[in-house]
Amino acid sequence: MGPNRFAQQDMGLGDGDRREVSADLLAERERRLELERKIREIEEQGRRLQQERDEADRLRRIRDGLSERGVRKADLAVRIVRDDVRRGSDGELLVDRDGRTSTLDEYLDRFVAENPEFLPPRIPGGSGATSSTMSGFTSSGVDLDSIRPGMSGEDSRKAWREVARLMGHREI
Repeated sequence: MGPNRFAQQDMGLGDGDRREVSADLLAERERRLELERKIREIEEQGRRLQQERDEADRLRRIRDGLSERGVRKADLAVRIVRDDVRRGSDGELLVDRDGRTSTLDEYLDRFVAENPEFLPPRIPGGSGATSSTMSGFTSSGVDLDSIRPGMSGEDSRKAWREVARLMGHREI
């Protein structure tokens, strides 16, 4: 008789009881492993969400910095500079360029100075310029900006007449 037999007698466990305890232990182990897997998934999801928040914050700060400097097409400028900007260990946004590290503000100041085409024109006018005194009203008093579906018959007829009048005087 081996020591295992005495342990069975002391505990009062038979073969059926041992199988039941073993099945319970296996089921408990599977539940524990499943919970550990879920915890790892939740932690990974949390890391991904944090990275997405950090990326959104980085892009927002770049866009805000460009807008503060008067850049008109900030979205286009963001796409140009975003790959140069990284987050430092202290959370500050930094740029490594030309062998030196600078802050986001310094970099954006330099970028805007080197790329004035992103700023609004200094002299109004030129190709495609419109008069700032012109409004949607025509000489007959019809507001072309107010033309919309469902307007009254009278207003619709006035608008059509005015559009026809304007088209008749236009050189094509």
